Amino acid sequence: MALGRKAQLDERFRIPNKEEERKVNLAFRSSFSGGDGEMVLNYLRSITFNTVLDPAIHDERSLWFQEGAKSIVYVIQQRIREADE
Repeated sequence: MALGRKAQLDERFRIPNKEEERKVNLAFRSSFSGGDGEMVLNYLRSITFNTVLDPAIHDERSLWFQEGAKSIVYVIQQRIREADE
């Protein structure tokens, strides 16, 4: 993604119906708001974005699994942002 561009979800994560998309975004925001929701989201960030895997210790499968987990957390964060727009 180029610097300065607004981050957007990949089309494969989109819902064709715009009203359903809006409802899903609002549900994500509702699920991850408040003390418990923020605590869970912070935990998910800590085990994905804030974790570094050592290739000398972790195999390629572990590295790809970690990237997939990061992708899911990114989708959650982006849907929360879109609900706030």
